[in-house]
Amino acid sequence: MKQLTAVLSAILLGLMGIHAAMANMSVYPMVINLDEKRNENTPIQITSKSENTQYVRVVVKEVIHPATPEEQEREVKSWQGKNIVVSPVKFALPAGANKLVRIIALQPVSHEHVYRIYFEPVAALDSDAPAVTNKINASIGMSLIWGVLVRQQPLIAQPAVEYDRHKQQLHNRGNVRVILQRYSYCKKEMKENACQWIQDQRSVYPGERYTLKNQPKHGALRLVFKLQGEDQEKIRVFP
Repeated sequence: MKQLTAVLSAILLGLMGIHAAMANMSVYPMVINLDEKRNENTPIQITSKSENTQYVRVVVKEVIHPATPEEQEREVKSWQGKNIVVSPVKFALPAGANKLVRIIALQPVSHEHVYRIYFEPVAALDSDAPAVTNKINASIGMSLIWGVLVRQQPLIAQPAVEYDRHKQQLHNRGNVRVILQRYSYCKKEMKENACQWIQDQRSVYPGERYTLKNQPKHGALRLVFKLQGEDQEKIRVFP
């Protein structure tokens, strides 16, 4: 049988035109921020939507160069003793049942790390062979894989953004991501509401660079951004 595998969140279900009833399980939450200050294990709840027992394998992958064209994933095995582990890594999910999978932070981190935790249906507990959970027709089956985004935060946030006017680049030299909102090139004497703002919402993670879309004009760069866990916008002016 030909198999089609898709990584799904609630948004992707809608974009792909797949009715939520096709998903044999649900996963909550889909985004987690591990805060070192709380020093606690964070649970993910998996809920069966099937009339049959399912077998699920959990795979942890670290995201390298997140939110850039060079983004890639690297699998993290539990025995490697990396920054996080999950427990259990494989389990049976009876019909209509709930299961808690815990994310355990092994050690503090100096800067923000990003992971994706995948929940993959498998044929049996002693097998890693994918299970076909939905049948589209006689020749095509679908196995839905859920991916949870995990951001592990450092104990003390130290945001730091630099701007290279020649290269038109932002460089995140801090230890947490900067959530860019908008920017403008304005003369210092101009009021904020008189500036022509360019909307550009994205994350720039520690160590990464981002090239602004528009060429610099006369005036200083005014950058509006947020930090993780903060609702208040911050403004930084670069001459």
